[in-house]
Amino acid sequence: MTGIIGRGGRTARALVAAATAAALTGCGKQGPLEQPAPLFGARAKAEYREQQAVRSQQAQDRAAARNAAAQGNRTPRPTSPTTRPARRGTCAIPTSS
Repeated sequence: MTGIIGRGGRTARALVAAATAAALTGCGKQGPLEQPAPLFGARAKAEYREQQAVRSQQAQDRAAARNAAAQGNRTPRPTSPTTRPARRGTCAIPTSS
């Protein structure tokens, strides 16, 4: 009589290893990796701060452009019953009251 790990031990271990690997693939930072600040050198630290300021400004500019584009793409909501689209199964011709 063989136990759970008997004959299928290799298969079970391989499945556990594959499941563990699949679970760990979702871990970690998403998106581009950022360079850490330098530890030594005043010049290197100053250049790093300057690069970070430029990247921050670029990110703010992109966000502002996205917000402006989103504001420009909005369509006004209909205010009168005659400009509303017809519901399914109803007459599309407006009726006067």
